[in-house]
Amino acid sequence: MGRKLIKMATDFLVVCLLLFTAYPVSGHLEPEFVDAVQNITVPVGRDVKFSCHVRHLGNSYKVAWIHFERSAILTVHSQVITRNPRVGVSHENHRTWHLHLNDVQETDRGRYLCQINTAQAKTQSAYLNIVVPPTIEDSASSSDVIVREGSDLSLTCQARGSPTPSVKWRREDGRKISTNKSFSSTEVEGSSLELQKISRLDMGVYLCIASNGVPPTVSKRIYVSVDFPPMVWVPQQLVGSPLGATVTIECWLEAHPAALHYWARPDGQVLHDPTKYRIESINGVTAAVPQQHMNATWPSYTVSSNNGFHDKKKNIAGDAPFATPNLNPSSYMTHLKLTIRHLTVRDYGPYRCVAKNPRGETDGTIKIYQTDRTGHLIKTVQSTADTTKIDITTSTESTEDLQTDKQVANGNNGGIKNMSDAPRDSGTNPRPISRQKETSSSCPGATVVTFWLPILAGLISQLCVHSISSWLGR
Repeated sequence: MGRKLIKMATDFLVVCLLLFTAYPVSGHLEPEFVDAVQNITVPVGRDVKFSCHVRHLGNSYKVAWIHFERSAILTVHSQVITRNPRVGVSHENHRTWHLHLNDVQETDRGRYLCQINTAQAKTQSAYLNIVVPPTIEDSASSSDVIVREGSDLSLTCQARGSPTPSVKWRREDGRKISTNKSFSSTEVEGSSLELQKISRLDMGVYLCIASNGVPPTVSKRIYVSVDFPPMVWVPQQLVGSPLGATVTIECWLEAHPAALHYWARPDGQVLHDPTKYRIESINGVTAAVPQQHMNATWPSYTVSSNNGFHDKKKNIAGDAPFATPNLNPSSYMTHLKLTIRHLTVRDYGPYRCVAKNPRGETDGTIKIYQTDRTGHLIKTVQSTADTTKIDITTSTESTEDLQTDKQVANGNNGGIKNMSDAPRDSGTNPRPISRQKETSSSCPGATVVTFWLPILAGLISQLCVHSISSWLGR
């Protein structure tokens, strides 16, 4: 009997306590919210404070903070319920209740409820949006790559963040990206970059740039190295100079990886005597290269005469033979010069500009011919009858004796490309190289043949005598 009375008394006290905390004391106003709780957007790692404004709370009601998505009670009144050390609570005269979240993480994202324990619980909610600046996943993205010219290349760049980052591609040097032969742009969007039939002009640093509106924007540098066999350009295949003078010949080559290069004679003799030759090599210079390299037509060529005092040059057929020099650095171009001192008879003839790399080998040829001090070609012929020498002097403007095939040496095919049929007027017919020769003795470029003058004079006199005799006989 006694135990039953004790249990009844205990139940009564519990009910009284619940009624006391759940309902206001007679004459008190029920608590209510003053303002809405504000949504918050913040980068990961920052501190956050939610504020809940109430009135008429009194001593009978309590305010609780709840994380809705996780169904977790974080705080009740001034007590922290969760074991998360980053969570805290504070208030201002029981009117404004603050929920503190320090060093917020992505898992903290979601709705937060401010709740008053009235009979019909009163609740306000606010959303915490955690934004994450972009990062690039190196393990899932492309790194520096070596590719052969003419092949296809795919670059990937995987970025993460919140919101999901957008990815763009640019070239570090600001040049356009050629995804194929018909499209190029300074900027390409997407997590992958497809390059078709890649060329040496596509070589360089590509930037993968990820952004989502949350600073900082990040990027990754990817170096694309394009390997190709050597290619040699010789702008002047014929260079004239007199005996005893000093002459310089030159060629340009492109190769990647860098080529072993040297000058040689046709018999294979490599030139290296520092007292006779000066050899110069200038790397990383985009110099005067054929316009074909710029997707234009092959250039015409130049006959050059150098007598040590002045140069004479003439373009034979076609437009300007070479592109305007461009001094932008290039990782695959080299300018080679060979200076020959004190020319002797043995120094005349062809010289080879040779280039080799693991992808191939090629060369270009330059001929040095003898001129007089005025820059005119000197050619000596021995007569088989009486060993009389015939000296023929002609201007460099007469090109029949100077004509050679224009050549571009390309390691892709392991040989010399004949360029005589390359420049075209209409796109169908090769442009012929001028072979016109001036024959008037009064012209500066006339050919003088001293051996035939007496013979011609005798023939003319005989014709005159014959004509006079015929006239008298009538």
